Amino acid sequence: FTVVHFPTEEHLMSEHTPQMLEAHRARHQQLLGDVKNFGDDLDRRSMALTMRYLQEWLVRHIDTMDKGLGRALQDQGLH
Repeated sequence: FTVVHFPTEEHLMSEHTPQMLEAHRARHQQLLGDVKNFGDDLDRRSMALTMRYLQEWLVRHIDTMDKGLGRALQDQGLH
């Protein structure tokens, strides 16, 4: 049985886009805080709206913060 270890997003960022690492960490902390606040205030009627907001936030995060890492990895021939 062989265990395959894949590098974490943070490891890849520190190796390939270190200038973005601190901003990315801060954004993840903000996301965790937002999710906690949503959970604290959530009721059944607001569930769909909350999930929609989180989906939009996550797509924006991927489209902005994570896109730079993807480009750096592609530029270095890593996919």
